[in-house]
Amino acid sequence: MNTTTLSTRVSRLPTAMADTAHILFGAGADFIWNEAGAVRGWQVDLAERWSAARESHDLFDLIDAQLDLWPETRIRLRANQRRRTETVARTQRQLSQVGQRLRQLEAVSA
Repeated sequence: MNTTTLSTRVSRLPTAMADTAHILFGAGADFIWNEAGAVRGWQVDLAERWSAARESHDLFDLIDAQLDLWPETRIRLRANQRRRTETVARTQRQLSQVGQRLRQLEAVSA
C-alpha cells in the first residue's frame, strides 16, 4: 500500500463519521418521538379505561367494558412496535450504505 492510498482513505473517514453520526442522531430522535407518542397513547388509553370503569354498573359490566377496549390497545401496541422495528431496519440499511461506500472507495483507491 502506498502513502497516497492511505492518505486518501484517511481523508474520507471524517465524511463517513459525520454520516454515521447523522444517521444515529436521526434514529435516536425517531425513537424519542415514537416513545413520546406511545406515552400519549397510554394516557388516552388509561383515560378511556377509567371513564369506562366509572360508567360500569357492576363487576361484569366493568370487565366487559375493559375487554371492549382491548382491540384498540392491541392495535396501538402493534403500531408502536412496528415503528420501532422500522426505525431499526432503516438505521441498519443506512449504516450499511455508509460501510459499502467506504469499501467501494477502498477498492477504487487500491
